[in-house]
Amino acid sequence: MRYSIGGVNYELVSRAGLIVITGKPETVDFCREASDLIKSHNESMGTLWACETLAEFEQRARVPAFLGRWWYTGSADNISVADKRVLERLIKKPVEYGTAVLIGTNYTKYRNVTRGLRKAGQAHEISASFPSERFLIRHVQRKVISKGYKIAHDNAKRFVRRLGAFYPKYDYYIDLMVSELSEDDWELSRGIIDKTLRGVTGATFNTFMKYLTKPLSSGEMKRTTELYKNYWIVREEGPAKVLRKVHQKAMQYLEIRRLINEGYLPVGIEYSVAAFAKLIGNPEEKDDNLDEETSEGGKKKKKGSSGVFTYKDILNWSDYKLNKEVAMAATLPLSDWLAIALMSDVPYATDEEAEMILFDIMTRSRRTLEWSALQREGSF
Repeated sequence: MRYSIGGVNYELVSRAGLIVITGKPETVDFCREASDLIKSHNESMGTLWACETLAEFEQRARVPAFLGRWWYTGSADNISVADKRVLERLIKKPVEYGTAVLIGTNYTKYRNVTRGLRKAGQAHEISASFPSERFLIRHVQRKVISKGYKIAHDNAKRFVRRLGAFYPKYDYYIDLMVSELSEDDWELSRGIIDKTLRGVTGATFNTFMKYLTKPLSSGEMKRTTELYKNYWIVREEGPAKVLRKVHQKAMQYLEIRRLINEGYLPVGIEYSVAAFAKLIGNPEEKDDNLDEETSEGGKKKKKGSSGVFTYKDILNWSDYKLNKEVAMAATLPLSDWLAIALMSDVPYATDEEAEMILFDIMTRSRRTLEWSALQREGSF
């Protein structure tokens, strides 16, 4: 069965023979927390006898452990051929006297593991990719309590709503808030939260990119605009790094928008990667239609493999990501994505120049394109 990380009854799930916890790199801490909770429930049933390999676990967990249970934890992202065979046996013939926990944060690698769990009665998947607000509040409370302090439910909710999906920074700001307390204080108040998180928003690159599709018509970065609220990511990661990511995403959306315009990807309906793969057929055979450009002499030549996003990369996505990215690409016409791709590809030497280019993209100013043209002509 498949559970969301916020809706798991650990007392029941922890008795299963195989549990795969899945997420993203930014939610790996939540995956580990779920693994620790499962381990603590198993410890409550007796002594845990750890196994070094999945094969050893399968062999030992079919017989009772001395006053306890067998335990194994490993990665779902690096499964060997031998481990795949062991997993198939664990799914078909569940073990009774132990629990194996695998953690995966790379969808393209762990998806083959989780496919077999859908119809398994004694094997489960716990998804931490999109944690609920309820889970995040409990997570914050547990972290604060583990440091010897307290935080009220409403204050934990305030913290979560301020940081949003900025998951990798949760622990950092919790530590920062605790350091602000005096020796006599044992509870994080609303005042401490507001003071520590002043100027901090739950900005992520994806939300920044989302609001980048809506240019600032006035040319002013007002505090009330969503783009201003998400501009924190530029301060956090640096203008140069954000600009490079903007260019990569713009190139991706440019390709997806082209596929939409040519009828390969529908908009507004649920679509699957399998359906897209069936439509394009064999990617190698379709190269002539989808991945070619015309030279000056009229002859067709194939593009080199330079690491640029192509339609083939979609075949490694999940259905959820495909529909999400198609919806994003559909928010702008092809010409707008081309403009963003060109503007973000302008050379720069300093962070100040990179930030100027970002601002030009936010306002869709032609200054950046004109500057680029002058540089290519040698007039600048």
